[in-house]
Amino acid sequence: AVLLVCDGAGSLRHTKAGADFVVKHLGEKFRQLIQSGEVLTQDSWPARARALFLDVVKALKTHAQAEQSSFTDFGCTCIAVFAGPDFVACAHVGDGRAGYLASSGHWLPLMTPHKGQLANSTVFMTMLDASTVEQLVRISFIPARTRAVVALSDGPEDVCWQVSAFD
Repeated sequence: AVLLVCDGAGSLRHTKAGADFVVKHLGEKFRQLIQSGEVLTQDSWPARARALFLDVVKALKTHAQAEQSSFTDFGCTCIAVFAGPDFVACAHVGDGRAGYLASSGHWLPLMTPHKGQLANSTVFMTMLDASTVEQLVRISFIPARTRAVVALSDGPEDVCWQVSAFD
C-alpha cells in the first residue's frame, strides 16, 4: 500500500496545483519503485525516500518555470506511507499525521509533524533541496507486518488523532 497526502498552504497562490503535482509525480515514482522489485530495508529507505522527494521537487521546479510562476507559490506538505509485506515506512515534509495498526491491535505513530515557530506554520516541499534534504525529510521504517496504515493532513488531525488530552 502507498498513501500520499499533500496539503497546500492556504496563503500561497498555486498551492493546490503544487499539492496535485507532487501527489501525481510521487505516485508515479512509487509505481516505478514497486515495479522495479527493489527490496527496501531500514538502511536503504532513508536514501531512497530522500531521492524520491528530491526528484519530485526538481520536476515541480521545472513545472513552475514553464508556468512562469514563482516556485515558492507551489508550496505544500507531503506525507508518503509505504507498507510492504514485512515493513511500513514513512517519509514526510511538513505537518499532518501518519500511523499504522500494529499486530497488537494498537495504532502507533509513524511520524512527528514538523511544526513551525508560529501557529499554523510548517515546512514545505518548495523548501527542499540538496542542502536541506537531511533536515526537512523526516524518515521512519518499522520492520514489521502491519494490518492497516493511515495518513492525513493537519486539518483533521485534532479530530482523528489524539494530539493532546485535557482533564
